Amino acid sequence: MKEYDQLGMGNYVLAGHRMKKKGLLFYDIVRLNNGDKVYVTDKKKIYEYQVAQTDH
Repeated sequence: MKEYDQLGMGNYVLAGHRMKKKGLLFYDIVRLNNGDKVYVTDKKKIYEYQVAQTDH
């Protein structure tokens, strides 16, 4: 993570907890596969990212 990284501009690090309750935060992150789309918002714009590599 770098202070000058910008959402929507190349790779971007997201930090959070994988919650045990379905539907919260990163609960379903293990279900992501290579090529899946991930959408992130800053409440002004929606950014689309694509999963390049998973560890499972």
